[in-house]
Amino acid sequence: MAAITLLKFGLGLRSHYIVYAIIAAYGTAITLSFAIAFSVLPILRFSHPLGWDDLWISFAFFGFTGVCISLWLAISYYVVVPILRLICWLENIIIN
Repeated sequence: MAAITLLKFGLGLRSHYIVYAIIAAYGTAITLSFAIAFSVLPILRFSHPLGWDDLWISFAFFGFTGVCISLWLAISYYVVVPILRLICWLENIIIN
């Protein structure tokens, strides 16, 4: 989760950094943990020597991770922050 949070801080979004970082990090972590737990996403097992056929597993994992990070950043940017602005939560924290 720390890597996702640091990645988000480097994107240069205008404000509410901590909300974007928390939503993206926890959403991605929860999504990836469920995908691995229910065997939706294959993970690389090192019980046998790796060959070129196992390369797609790495591509699938990191591709799915990138899609998850993008999805949760979009959810926080377009859904969560506007709702918090609507109820004037974030402006009161920044002013005080």
